[in-house]
Amino acid sequence: MSRNLLHIKRFDEFRQWAIDKGFEWRGGRDFYQLGQVCVDGKWHAIYQRNHMPEHVTVVTPLEPLVRRFIRETRTAANA
Repeated sequence: MSRNLLHIKRFDEFRQWAIDKGFEWRGGRDFYQLGQVCVDGKWHAIYQRNHMPEHVTVVTPLEPLVRRFIRETRTAANA
C-alpha cells in the first residue's frame, strides 16, 4: 500500500484519466474512501488521510495504474 504516491491535487485528474482509459469508477463506500476503480474485475479503493492529507492512500493492486498515470501525464507535460 502506498501512502504518498498520488497527490490529492491530482486525484480528479487521475479519476478522469482512468475513466478515459476505460476503467470503471464509482464513489466510495464511507467517509475515507474517495472512490473505487475496477481493475481486472475487482474494485479497489483510494483513501483520503487524516494526517498528511496532501496525499491519498492507494492500495497495492492500484499502484501500477497510478504509476502509469504519472508516467503518461509527465511525458505529456514535458512534450
